[in-house]
Amino acid sequence: MNRSEVKLGMPENRWPELPLEAWRDTYATLHMWTQIVGKVRLALAPHINHWWQVPLYVNSRGLTTSAIPYAGRTFEVQFDFIEHRLLITVCDGDITSLPLHPQTVAAFYAQFMTALRALGIEVRIWYVGLDSVERHLARVRSRVAQGGHDIPSERIQERYVQSRLNLIRLLPRLTELLLFDNSVEADLRAGTALEPKLLLHIVRGKIRDICKLNDVPEWAKPILATALKLRPDGPA
Repeated sequence: MNRSEVKLGMPENRWPELPLEAWRDTYATLHMWTQIVGKVRLALAPHINHWWQVPLYVNSRGLTTSAIPYAGRTFEVQFDFIEHRLLITVCDGDITSLPLHPQTVAAFYAQFMTALRALGIEVRIWYVGLDSVERHLARVRSRVAQGGHDIPSERIQERYVQSRLNLIRLLPRLTELLLFDNSVEADLRAGTALEPKLLLHIVRGKIRDICKLNDVPEWAKPILATALKLRPDGPA
């Protein structure tokens, strides 16, 4: 039989309709949720040529990271779009799940980080901030002018505030935090770039390094204030 004559008995149209306007909010939210999970995979999976270790893969239930190595174990994160749950399974039999229901990206982020830590998968964050939303907008415009990707201005403005609130909320759950200020502009004519300034380094609730309090930029003051309050010995 010729290959062209083989029929699998499947209906020609197997995909449901996904009208853009009706699904716009869903795909925007899902995009950000998958970015959060993808960043964990990017941080922990060993590098493979062509960045094959980064994308999520389609499986029979939705999307999966496939196995991610961590401290002598492996774990997997799966978006189960049939049961509407996020599954985190570990090779030693541990498993937890989170509901995929309408919620903010910040709430999903916090729940996901908490679930990982409960499974013994420690969360470390390197947070780099700028002194104003205007500087964020200017740097994105500069990136676009050089062929980079754009971000809608309203999303930048929202993230500028929300990302710091998310970080404050996560401080008690983090294994390690390095907080940097990257507001100083590089001298492009001289071909030099300044290193971001370290403001705070926390490991398991203990402050390992902190800049002079007089040097803390306004955007970072609420974060450092919260970190000082959370210290085992309380604020200084």
